[in-house]
Amino acid sequence: MNRSLVRIGIALFLLSVTLLGAKLWFAKFDAQSDPLARYQIVAAELERDHDHYWLHLHLRKSGTQDHDLRIPTKLITQNVVEHEPADTQFAGSPEKGFTQIWFKFWLESSDLNQKIDLKLNEGILRVKTNVSAPKLENKQKMVIRSSNWNKRCWPY
Repeated sequence: MNRSLVRIGIALFLLSVTLLGAKLWFAKFDAQSDPLARYQIVAAELERDHDHYWLHLHLRKSGTQDHDLRIPTKLITQNVVEHEPADTQFAGSPEKGFTQIWFKFWLESSDLNQKIDLKLNEGILRVKTNVSAPKLENKQKMVIRSSNWNKRCWPY
């Protein structure tokens, strides 16, 4: 009888951990996306490259309007420094519209010690809300699933 209680306890514990992990993994990056941006951030990846960082942003279309290629996309830090994307990739087609966009930005380590926004189309998306910078070794990467970079981050 004692063994069956231990087995039930272990099963409940594993189920709880699995459900918590699924909730964290599938949670939205920022629940309050700006509809004028026309896209929402799905995830970010931060990679350290010596004293600098590569920030990859994965966006998914959130409305019916397409991305306007005529409006420049900018990553804006709290001290109003604007960064242009070093690379942009699209999923979809110009005729049917782009369903996903990947932006890649080159940042200095000081840029990570402040809040960061993405100016996209006519809207603003919050990329990072906290002011602390993640600690990464050279060539180490981190997947970020929230605008609060202290939560839901996994270095690999």
